[in-house]
Amino acid sequence: MIDNDPARMLAEVQAANAQLAQRARAPLWYHPALGLLMGGVAAVAGQPTPVILAYEALHAHRPLAARPGL
Repeated sequence: MIDNDPARMLAEVQAANAQLAQRARAPLWYHPALGLLMGGVAAVAGQPTPVILAYEALHAHRPLAARPGL
């Protein structure tokens, strides 16, 4: 038999929403790390072309097969 108690169903929805909100919260290190990375991108983008090319040469020395996630 199906239980159609509205209060219980609402409580289940609220519990599911609370679980999803807890899982969606970013870890404490995420925003500071993202800020540092984006600051690095902005700092490199403001440099003259030779500095950008040197930065790319230093960080693009591995073949694509050796890079994780690609």
